[in-house]
Amino acid sequence: MPRRTQSLLLISSLFLLAACDATALQPVQRSSPVSTPLPTATEAFGSTTTISGEALDHYSKGLDYYREGDYDHAIGEYNLAIQLNPYYLPSYINRGLAYREKGDYVKAKEDFEHAGELDPKNASAHNGRGNLSHDKGDYSKAIAQYSRAIALEPDDASLYGNRAASYAALGDYDKAIQDYTKSIELRPDYTDSYAMRGITYAEKGDYTHAFADYNMAIQLTPDYAYAYLSRAYLYAVTGDDAKAVDDYRKVLELATDPSLRSQAEQALQKLEQK
Repeated sequence: MPRRTQSLLLISSLFLLAACDATALQPVQRSSPVSTPLPTATEAFGSTTTISGEALDHYSKGLDYYREGDYDHAIGEYNLAIQLNPYYLPSYINRGLAYREKGDYVKAKEDFEHAGELDPKNASAHNGRGNLSHDKGDYSKAIAQYSRAIALEPDDASLYGNRAASYAALGDYDKAIQDYTKSIELRPDYTDSYAMRGITYAEKGDYTHAFADYNMAIQLTPDYAYAYLSRAYLYAVTGDDAKAVDDYRKVLELATDPSLRSQAEQALQKLEQK
């Protein structure tokens, strides 16, 4: 799941050597669930107050910097927005997301907790805390926090996808598939959930459903390098080396992420040496 405007998905450390096939690289569940900044101004859901004037300008600049990956400047703008309007909840949520991207979990937690104090019924605050718990490997706690968020926003597809990732990390593949399926029902074009559900099916040994999900992810987003990488692995495992080679080459054509390219290059080299 490369960063796309719909989900800002993080891809890092997503691959392990597959024990079943030394020539293939096993894609695994995403290491970090989705973090989506709240939208601009009064459109931000769950906010306890509106924002305008100079505070709005800083908030909007922070959102732009965040989307560009410039988290230091984003935090600086959110700091100014909060100084001018300390009661606007989305500023804390988005600053917490920026701190999380920087790996500053202490400050991220402080922001998500403060947002929760401003509005205990805000799903984004619970989701933010769930993401931090998942990042730290406390998957059971993450599931509980995502569940609280889902109770508040039962139609948010990304929340089910996040909880699914924690279920999968615990090895509860059936519940993970159930949540990925729910996220797809809510958002039929949710490419990330198709890809992650495909990986979960593959981990269960259900290659038929895994292929179907990878194919759908690619159909929805033809430049989705991660889906090609996942499908390439499955082709290699099932003995279709020619199709695996084609998909690995497609990854190299599409991917800009160094880790994705490295994994594809290694796997392709091993396959071509067979």
